[in-house]
Amino acid sequence: MFNLFGDVSYPLYVLHVPFFELLIYLKVGGGSYFYIILTLSFCFAIDLFFDKPLKTIIKKKYQPRQNYLNKEEI
Repeated sequence: MFNLFGDVSYPLYVLHVPFFELLIYLKVGGGSYFYIILTLSFCFAIDLFFDKPLKTIIKKKYQPRQNYLNKEEI
């Protein structure tokens, strides 16, 4: 549970202000709690559909190199 919140914290940090501005520009009503719920939902979606697959791709690309370097040290 805490890992999930830790993963979502960076997208939340980076995207909350632009997302709030987008909601204001689109004149989405509902108050501050509604904005917070929408922002958290958006950041969970960004983490699930963008951040985690990108981390997986990067790990797969650099894992063989890391294994090769570790074998040389032994």
